[in-house]
Amino acid sequence: MTKRTLLITFLMLCAAAVVAAPALWKSFTDAARVSRVAQNIADFTLPDGFVTDYAVEMIGYSVAAYKSGERGHLVLMQAPPGTPMDEGLMQGYVANDQRDADWSDTSVLATESRTVRGQAATVTTSVRTNYEGLRYRQLNVVFAGKHGTAMLVINQPESRWNSGAIDAFIASIH
Repeated sequence: MTKRTLLITFLMLCAAAVVAAPALWKSFTDAARVSRVAQNIADFTLPDGFVTDYAVEMIGYSVAAYKSGERGHLVLMQAPPGTPMDEGLMQGYVANDQRDADWSDTSVLATESRTVRGQAATVTTSVRTNYEGLRYRQLNVVFAGKHGTAMLVINQPESRWNSGAIDAFIASIH
């Protein structure tokens, strides 16, 4: 399997879990469970304004999601050990994630080297427009999680983007 196929499979499994199991939604959205799943990925200090949204664990993959207001999201994902995810793959994901025409005018604004959990990682920030014409910023970073390869995705309207808070959050990941 290619890296892109693995990532797409992982994202489809997460989506299927949410769609196929509405009876379990209450357990998926339990704040303590979301926190537990997130802490199994990495320790961190959540930025102000974010609250738990949902968590999914399936076949070795973990997803912990937080929301900010009606439109902001912060998601931590972790794949089983040995599952490759890299920045080149993520840049392709950002630039080509327009299959359903929900996003347009996508472009990468910056890539920066950072240290996450004691290891070098590349942070990619992009901008794109949703179907309502609202501009969003998205940040992606792949890093070594506690139990496998992890990825952080933050997606917020540009008007609510707070670079200082996001930088502090990334620095808090350990």
